[in-house]
Amino acid sequence: MPLSNNMTRYKYAFIDAQLYLTRNWMMLKDKPGYHDQKLLKSFIQSIIKLVREEVTADNVVLLWDKSPYYKTRNLSDYKGDRDYRGEESITDDMTEEEKAELKKKTEQFQSRQRVKYKLVSDSAKLGFPSIILSGFEADDFAYIVSRSKLVNESEEKSVLVSKDSDWVACVTPKVDFYRITKTRELYVYEDALDKYEGMDLYEYNSIYQSLYGSHNYLKNNRNPEIILDGILHVKDLMGEDNYSFTKDKELFLLQLESFRVEDNPEYNKADWLVNNIPLKAEYPDENVFNQYCIDNFLDLNYSYYKGYLKALNK
Repeated sequence: MPLSNNMTRYKYAFIDAQLYLTRNWMMLKDKPGYHDQKLLKSFIQSIIKLVREEVTADNVVLLWDKSPYYKTRNLSDYKGDRDYRGEESITDDMTEEEKAELKKKTEQFQSRQRVKYKLVSDSAKLGFPSIILSGFEADDFAYIVSRSKLVNESEEKSVLVSKDSDWVACVTPKVDFYRITKTRELYVYEDALDKYEGMDLYEYNSIYQSLYGSHNYLKNNRNPEIILDGILHVKDLMGEDNYSFTKDKELFLLQLESFRVEDNPEYNKADWLVNNIPLKAEYPDENVFNQYCIDNFLDLNYSYYKGYLKALNK
């Protein structure tokens, strides 16, 4: 639904940090004079601006991806459309222009990675701690957040923040989803139910993408010869062990299995991080903040950061 005068104050805002880093990187990486500090500064400003102007919360938490993803154990093509080639991919038959372009892309990617892990290391010192664990995506953490004790035992609601429309599947009575589109959209549980045929939102999304494919390179596996009346109908057929709706039952089930975050052997550790890391935030005073900026060559003003603290009621 389009955003309209959302005055909700949330207990926790869990932000898709991978999205914000990539957006800032894409905006800056080809500009003259680009370096790590420009990306670091731009990211920090983006988070502060979001909290000061759009999402009101008591606590802010960053969610990150960290490959290799557990999902690739059965789906080797998962996110297979992403180009991660580096200088090691340079071959003798490439032109000098092609070699130079690949070297440039490698340097840009390495810069993004350096800034990412700088943020993972330091973000808690700035009031927005990071959650990251090998094998998990920010998408997985969004799911874990929606089921977490931290969120569900709180009297106040929490909110997920991302551009990824898949995150609407993690909406619950205790968790809203604020989607970063041009128009901005807020999804709450009651509205989402209408779209998802009364099913559990995450289950609906899991079945839908396992059958019709997704931007994460899951493949469309729908058998067009079978007439379906929605995803609830698909679920009913599955309950009858009838997989005629799919062209490849094995592939469908493997894709469906990729949504079972609890199957990851590190799930309990990830759940612990979600329930504990948000409590690790530090809120620097002016002297500490200014020293951090000096140490990291950042041209940031404490008065701007104070607006972040005010928005958090800190």
